[in-house]
This record gives sequence, structure tokens and C-alpha cells, in this order.
Amino acid sequence: MIKRLTIVIVFSLVNTLLVAQKKDWKTIELAEGLASIELPLTFNLPMELPVIIKDSTPVSKHWIIINKKNALVRLAFEYPTDAGYIKITDNDIPEWADKQLTALKKSTAFSYIDDGIYLQNWKNISYIKYYINQDDGSNTFNMLFFTNIGDRLIQFTFSCPAKLRKKWEAVADSIANSLRVKD
Repeated sequence: MIKRLTIVIVFSLVNTLLVAQKKDWKTIELAEGLASIELPLTFNLPMELPVIIKDSTPVSKHWIIINKKNALVRLAFEYPTDAGYIKITDNDIPEWADKQLTALKKSTAFSYIDDGIYLQNWKNISYIKYYINQDDGSNTFNMLFFTNIGDRLIQFTFSCPAKLRKKWEAVADSIANSLRVKD
């Protein structure tokens, strides 16, 4: 009897904690309603960033979502809205991840942490975790993650100061895992 009571109490406590954690999160729609992610309530809504390319019209729109409590914790993303974008399918995601990792490794400021691909609702979502090391010591922890919507790439970069990685890495993972595409 005591064992059953203990199990019920533990289950209730864990369930309460999980509900409380999700209560502090919000779901936002992205890419003209074709995708969604969950974010902590401490993040603002996405703000579109003007992108200026010399003598050219950008094919992607860029947004940034900033944490209200610490402006150095942010999530940026881009999604192509006009013709001329790189076409990418779900099967192309592993190759795109390799290209991204190769490009990042060319930077002397890049320090590799981890990468991989996971399946979320039958979609390949790839991620790359890394540090960008600055000369002034203001290093950042970054998590690049991406998938496709139809034949378009949607790409995110979560970043925070490297010294805050322990606090924010699990949040970045949760955000990436919450990505849902409505193909």
C-alpha cells in the first residue's frame, strides 16, 4: 500500500512539474503558418530584420526573437519567401548539414561541439552545436538547426554567451524538438 501511495505521489509531482514547465512556454506560428515552434514566455515575438544585399533583392526573410530577461540569448531564423531560393527536400537535409558543417569549420573562430539528425513527425531536422570564439573572450554557444518546408529550407540559430551554455542548451534542444512543419 505504501509503495502504491509513493508511486502515485511521485507521478503526481512529476506530472505537475511537466505541466508547469509547459505552462511557461508558448507556441508561435512561423513561415506564413506553415511551421510552429514552442518558446519560453521570456522570449519576444519574432521581429523581421531588414536584409540588404548589394544590387539584389533578398530571397529570404530574416527574423530574430530576443529573450526579454537577457538580450544576449536569442533565436534567429530565415525562410525564403521569393523565387530564386535553393530548393531542398527532406532527403537533402543530411547533405545540407554536411555542407553547413564544412563551411563552419573553415572559420578559425569555430569550435565544434556536436551534430546530428533526428526525425520529428517524419521530417529530418538537423542540428549543429558549436562555439564561436571571439578575440575579446565574448564567446558564444550556438545551435544551428534546420529542416525543409515543401522545397524551402527553414533555418534557425539559437545563441547565448558560452558561459550560459549549461543554463540554455536544454532550452535550445527543446525549441528545436518543438519544431513542427505543416506540409
